[in-house]
Amino acid sequence: MKQKTLHSQFILGHLSPLFIGGMIYILFRKSSLIMFSWIDNVEIQQEINSLRNHRLYFQNKMPEWIMFSLPDGFCVFSYMNLMFLLWNNQMNIKNSFWLLIIPIVAILSELEQLITLIPETFYMKDLVMYVIGGSIPFYFIKKQYPIISKYHENKNTTSDLVFNSRWHPLFCIWKQR
Repeated sequence: MKQKTLHSQFILGHLSPLFIGGMIYILFRKSSLIMFSWIDNVEIQQEINSLRNHRLYFQNKMPEWIMFSLPDGFCVFSYMNLMFLLWNNQMNIKNSFWLLIIPIVAILSELEQLITLIPETFYMKDLVMYVIGGSIPFYFIKKQYPIISKYHENKNTTSDLVFNSRWHPLFCIWKQR
């Protein structure tokens, strides 16, 4: 059961958002992005161009934040889920740097654009997506502190972390022990 749950977390929490964000980039972003040189290197540009030819109907109806900001949020979300998976869905002093480095760098780089330290354009929607993408994994993985009282003594010295699916239908329930 644990293996199946970890597999589900990897597919739904890491690969799926990465794939969806990547497809948004591939279908709706300019072909001058570095990503398209990678596509040329693996020689699948003909297949990608075929997909891009069918996007015109959707592109005119799709809000800009989906095309330009949502993939960034998916990337941060995917990273956070992968890091939680690698660290057994636990956050502690030893792994907090690795869990938080990408969301912090993403948020700081956007704020640096706001104060023109980085010569790019600041977009509030990008900042919001970074914050949401970095926060949602914490929402799903909730810490349960050990209960120690005169009626109940929990001998577990580390906190259990629960991946709770009642907030989102794509995720399954499990409890690490």
